[in-house]
Amino acid sequence: RADAAPFPPAAGPGLRDYADDVAAARAQIGDDPILIGHSMGAAVIQKLMEDADSPNTVAFLAPIPLTGLLGPSLRLSLSDPFAYQALALAQAFGPQAASTDAFSRLFFADPAAAANAEDFRSESPRALIDLTWLDLPAPHRWKPAAAFVARGERDLCVSQTEAEGVADALDAPFVTLPGLGHAVMLEAEWRIAAQALLDWLETL
Repeated sequence: RADAAPFPPAAGPGLRDYADDVAAARAQIGDDPILIGHSMGAAVIQKLMEDADSPNTVAFLAPIPLTGLLGPSLRLSLSDPFAYQALALAQAFGPQAASTDAFSRLFFADPAAAANAEDFRSESPRALIDLTWLDLPAPHRWKPAAAFVARGERDLCVSQTEAEGVADALDAPFVTLPGLGHAVMLEAEWRIAAQALLDWLETL
């Protein structure tokens, strides 16, 4: 999205721009597809949920807390300053500038998945500002018919309380994914997350 968008490199697309992309794809698909978002992707869907034509069925994996990125950033800087530094370096200069061990620990519980950290791409600075304070989700405007929230047991980015807060706002079931970190879909045991989603889908 950022590569094709008419934004200055230092700005990039905002959360609403990403949500508009999802809305366009949703319209092209037709019907009412189930939307699944991970981390910032969950926040993008949440922004879409503020619209009149809101999606009816959503699932969030490791969602950013409703209060934004400030709390998780402060917590990580105190609990694991090396991982926090690695994230800042990777965001500014790419993953090759960060400590491989510290950066991998931030996203993966299983060292076997650490190679996937090489595929990391910097997030849009504007979207990060939106998620810190400028354009936080508005849960009072959400109205999905069905929702699901899950978090990896060993997620360093999103705490159990923060993820449960998103589930509470949606009146949705919450599942802890045993042994997984933040990037649940890239872990060696990614099937744990896939099975949790499948189990929920079968209840619809």
